[in-house]
Amino acid sequence: MRVLVVDDEFEVCDVTAKMLEALGHTAVRCLSGEEALQRMVDDPYDLLIADINMPGMNGVDLIATTIALGYLPKRRTVALTGLDFEHKAVQRLTAEKIFVLFKPFELSALRWASRPLRQRSR
Repeated sequence: MRVLVVDDEFEVCDVTAKMLEALGHTAVRCLSGEEALQRMVDDPYDLLIADINMPGMNGVDLIATTIALGYLPKRRTVALTGLDFEHKAVQRLTAEKIFVLFKPFELSALRWASRPLRQRSR
Protein backbone atom coordinates (compact mmCIF):
# COMPACT_ATOMS: atom_id res chain seq x y z
CA MET A 1 0.00 0.00 0.00
CA ARG A 2 1.24 3.52 -0.82
CA VAL A 3 0.99 5.71 2.28
CA LEU A 4 1.49 9.47 2.47
CA VAL A 5 2.82 10.43 5.92
CA VAL A 6 2.54 14.11 6.85
CA ASP A 7 4.05 15.65 9.97
CA ASP A 8 5.92 18.92 10.38
CA GLU A 9 8.30 17.25 12.86
CA PHE A 10 10.84 15.42 10.71
CA GLU A 11 11.66 12.80 13.34
CA VAL A 12 8.01 11.83 13.84
CA CYS A 13 7.39 11.74 10.10
CA ASP A 14 10.48 9.63 9.49
CA VAL A 15 9.86 7.15 12.31
CA THR A 16 6.21 6.73 11.27
CA ALA A 17 7.27 6.11 7.66
CA LYS A 18 9.93 3.59 8.75
CA MET A 19 7.34 1.75 10.86
CA LEU A 20 5.01 1.57 7.85
CA GLU A 21 7.86 0.31 5.67
CA ALA A 22 8.56 -2.40 8.27
CA LEU A 23 4.92 -3.42 7.82
CA GLY A 24 5.49 -3.81 4.07
CA HIS A 25 4.03 -0.49 2.89
CA THR A 26 5.63 2.15 0.69
CA ALA A 27 5.75 5.38 2.69
CA VAL A 28 6.25 8.87 1.28
CA ARG A 29 7.23 11.61 3.73
CA CYS A 30 5.89 15.19 3.67
CA LEU A 31 6.61 17.95 6.16
CA SER A 32 3.59 20.15 5.39
CA GLY A 33 -0.05 19.94 4.42
CA GLU A 34 0.58 22.02 1.32
CA GLU A 35 3.32 19.67 0.11
CA ALA A 36 1.09 16.65 0.79
CA LEU A 37 -1.80 18.12 -1.19
CA GLN A 38 0.49 18.76 -4.16
CA ARG A 39 1.80 15.17 -4.00
CA MET A 40 -1.78 13.86 -4.05
CA VAL A 41 -2.47 15.88 -7.18
CA ASP A 42 0.58 14.29 -8.84
CA ASP A 43 0.32 10.70 -7.51
CA PRO A 44 -2.40 8.46 -6.09
CA TYR A 45 -2.06 7.11 -2.54
CA ASP A 46 -3.93 4.38 -0.71
CA LEU A 47 -3.77 6.00 2.73
CA LEU A 48 -3.10 9.42 4.25
CA ILE A 49 -1.67 9.69 7.75
CA ALA A 50 -1.50 13.34 8.81
CA ASP A 51 -0.57 15.17 11.99
CA ILE A 52 -3.38 17.39 13.23
CA ASN A 53 -1.29 20.24 14.61
CA MET A 54 0.91 21.66 11.83
CA PRO A 55 1.64 25.23 10.74
CA GLY A 56 0.01 26.42 7.54
CA MET A 57 -2.46 23.81 6.34
CA ASN A 58 -3.09 21.72 9.44
CA GLY A 59 -4.04 18.06 9.38
CA VAL A 60 -7.75 18.70 9.91
CA ASP A 61 -7.87 20.96 6.84
CA LEU A 62 -5.68 18.57 4.84
CA ILE A 63 -7.94 15.61 5.58
CA ALA A 64 -11.10 17.63 4.82
CA THR A 65 -9.64 18.89 1.53
CA THR A 66 -8.42 15.41 0.56
CA ILE A 67 -11.91 13.99 1.07
CA ALA A 68 -13.71 16.93 -0.58
CA LEU A 69 -11.52 16.74 -3.70
CA GLY A 70 -11.99 12.99 -3.92
CA TYR A 71 -8.33 12.04 -3.53
CA LEU A 72 -9.16 9.57 -0.77
CA PRO A 73 -12.33 8.40 0.95
CA LYS A 74 -12.78 9.11 4.65
CA ARG A 75 -11.96 5.53 5.62
CA ARG A 76 -8.48 5.90 4.07
CA THR A 77 -7.38 8.81 6.28
CA VAL A 78 -5.78 8.69 9.72
CA ALA A 79 -5.04 11.68 11.95
CA LEU A 80 -1.98 11.70 14.22
CA THR A 81 -1.96 13.81 17.34
CA GLY A 82 -0.32 14.52 20.63
CA LEU A 83 -3.44 16.45 21.64
CA ASP A 84 -5.86 15.25 24.30
CA PHE A 85 -9.01 13.39 23.25
CA GLU A 86 -11.09 16.33 24.50
CA HIS A 87 -9.45 18.83 22.13
CA LYS A 88 -11.86 20.43 19.66
CA ALA A 89 -9.95 19.22 16.57
CA VAL A 90 -9.90 15.63 17.84
CA GLN A 91 -13.60 15.78 18.65
CA ARG A 92 -14.36 17.11 15.14
CA LEU A 93 -12.42 14.31 13.47
CA THR A 94 -13.90 11.53 15.58
CA ALA A 95 -17.40 12.94 15.00
CA GLU A 96 -16.70 12.68 11.27
CA LYS A 97 -15.55 9.05 11.72
CA ILE A 98 -11.88 9.81 11.01
CA PHE A 99 -9.56 7.43 12.83
CA VAL A 100 -7.29 9.28 15.28
CA LEU A 101 -3.98 7.76 16.36
CA PHE A 102 -2.58 9.28 19.55
CA LYS A 103 1.15 9.91 19.95
CA PRO A 104 3.18 8.16 21.12
CA PHE A 105 1.93 5.02 19.40
CA GLU A 106 3.29 1.52 18.98
CA LEU A 107 3.80 -0.50 15.82
CA SER A 108 0.70 -2.61 16.56
CA ALA A 109 -1.49 0.52 16.64
CA LEU A 110 -0.05 1.71 13.33
CA ARG A 111 -0.57 -1.75 11.84
CA TRP A 112 -4.22 -1.62 12.86
CA ALA A 113 -4.69 1.94 11.62
CA SER A 114 -3.21 1.11 8.21
CA ARG A 115 -5.68 -1.71 7.58
CA PRO A 116 -8.76 -1.15 5.43
CA LEU A 117 -11.88 -0.17 7.37
CA ARG A 118 -13.55 -3.53 6.87
CA GLN A 119 -10.64 -5.20 8.68
CA ARG A 120 -10.46 -2.62 11.51
CA SER A 121 -13.82 -3.65 12.92
CA ARG A 122 -12.78 -7.28 13.45
